Amino acid sequence: MTDQANAIKPTWQEQFKIKAFQVDTQSRCRLSSILNFLQEAAGNHASHLGVGYNDLIINNKAWVLSRLFINVNYYPEWGESIEVETWPSAYDRIFAYRDFCFKDSKGVRFAYGKTAWVIMDIASRRMSPVSELVESFEHFPDKLGVEEMPAKVRPVKDERFPCSAEYTVRHSDLDTNEHVNNVKYIQWMLDDYGLEWHKNHQVSYLSINYLAEALPNLELCHSFNKVNMNPIDFVHSLKRRSDDKPICQAKISWKSQI
Repeated sequence: MTDQANAIKPTWQEQFKIKAFQVDTQSRCRLSSILNFLQEAAGNHASHLGVGYNDLIINNKAWVLSRLFINVNYYPEWGESIEVETWPSAYDRIFAYRDFCFKDSKGVRFAYGKTAWVIMDIASRRMSPVSELVESFEHFPDKLGVEEMPAKVRPVKDERFPCSAEYTVRHSDLDTNEHVNNVKYIQWMLDDYGLEWHKNHQVSYLSINYLAEALPNLELCHSFNKVNMNPIDFVHSLKRRSDDKPICQAKISWKSQI
């Protein structure tokens, strides 16, 4: 192989074709599918950089998504080809930040955002410092052109939202870390809006914090409430039924279906 083929790629591009099982009732790519594309590309880039799943698991460690925000201008349709580009953008002692953008087959950007990742010790379930692992990488803090960072989602104070749905963690909800996959939380939240809402609205912005693990057989309660009319903003919370401890919190903004 040539030196060029072996060269480290500081940014990563990967193409996907949207399949039938990745679209909604309007034949548009689901937000969950877009986020799965992102994670596939991010995981492949991490492996390329020598810090992927197989590299970490030998030391009983794994990457875990802690925070995410994404802006979506529109949703491509079934059969379209898209490209995701992702790159390391910054790091501190706890978080490794990774930015991303999605483009359609014409090169038009339709979604973008940022993620914050931590390293978890599989045995202790505690976080490990990331700085030594990623400090040698080339980082591109200004490439996306967006100053916003993945931040804490603040719950609405002095208001207890009623439980709108209950979930028990099952086998199909779990990933290789044996906890609920991060996209599954978002699917649960979006399912609570119902079919008619989805026919007339689409998510334009999502910010989510993952605060604790949801392990097998854990019982969860989902609550959400509208906090703004223009744009249409909702705040979500998934909590353990046993002690009301938040597992994740999110803010979702909607716009009328185009």
